[in-house]
Amino acid sequence: MPLHLSSTFLQREHVRTHTYLHTHTHRSDCLALDPDKAKPKFLREVLEKSMRLSYYQRIVDIVPDTFAALLPANPLCVYKYGDESNSSLPGYAVAVSLCSAIKSKASNDEILGILKDLPNPNQEDDDDDEGFSFNPLKIEVFVQTLLFLASKSFSHSFSALAKFHEIFKTLAEGDEGKLHVLRVMYDTWKCHPQMMAMLVDKMIRTQIVDCAAVANWIFSSEMGHDFTRLYVWEILHSTIRKMNKHVQKVQNELEETKDKLDKQHKRRDSDDDYDQNSDDDDDDD
Repeated sequence: MPLHLSSTFLQREHVRTHTYLHTHTHRSDCLALDPDKAKPKFLREVLEKSMRLSYYQRIVDIVPDTFAALLPANPLCVYKYGDESNSSLPGYAVAVSLCSAIKSKASNDEILGILKDLPNPNQEDDDDDEGFSFNPLKIEVFVQTLLFLASKSFSHSFSALAKFHEIFKTLAEGDEGKLHVLRVMYDTWKCHPQMMAMLVDKMIRTQIVDCAAVANWIFSSEMGHDFTRLYVWEILHSTIRKMNKHVQKVQNELEETKDKLDKQHKRRDSDDDYDQNSDDDDDDD
């Protein structure tokens, strides 16, 4: 189903549900179906979409217990470095130091200095990781910690992206780095599709990632389990629209440049003709 028709259908379903035109028993037959079948999957997407107009606990309260299996996930930030039981994870100690540094309003140079101690899993020896396209552990520790600290609201997250934009650009300079930023963002906010969609949009606008990186991430094998989720197609359609606008802008700039060149050539040809005529007049004299 096209995205705009799917969104319209979801909105209508929300209105019908909340105006009580259908009872819950009208949909109860889907509970016996495979969760991956169309009907239960659709109802799960409806509840998830409805949460954007409300909040998680409200959805939990109005949905009968028999439909609990269709409830969306609690939209919490997953910060693996926040649990002491994960202290054996690579980068745990650095994540704790980084968290304190960001809270203390450390400078970008200070934060990069903290991250410098992290080894590069892509590197086999103990030399400096200079010359390598990116260090996935640095990206993981930084992005997870920053998104966790800014998880209070959308505006907090957007401000964090803007404030530490320079660090993002430094850590994710190449294509693989940008792709890894998206992977870590997903691991952090996989229970909150709306937050993921908003963050991807902001990252594209601020050029932390590009449209190609988003497309490669969506069509990667690790995103296969979410490929039929509505939020994935929302992100993809939004990314395509941005890319189309960019292409159109570049095309317009190209046409304007061609017009300017044509005018310059015509002006130059006109000047040459004038000079030639002046030389001919001098010869006749």
